[in-house]
Amino acid sequence: MKRSFYPDATQNIAYLYDEADSLTGCSGSSPVGRLTRVIENNVSKVFCYDTHGNVIRKAHGCILIGTSRTITIVEADQPLPE
Repeated sequence: MKRSFYPDATQNIAYLYDEADSLTGCSGSSPVGRLTRVIENNVSKVFCYDTHGNVIRKAHGCILIGTSRTITIVEADQPLPE
């Protein structure tokens, strides 16, 4: 995990690697050695991989403290929603 913290908390960012499917919401992903999640300004971007290391899914969702998260799945060749 790599995190950067700034005086203005809205600029904080975390890069997470090698996370299990149970944490990312992926199904059958091969995450070892790969970026699995980016958390920036309470928005989480998730990346799921096939066994060759290709991104097969990208997901984008908000992180709300004390509630369950909702992830929107987008095809790998489509842009993430803003």
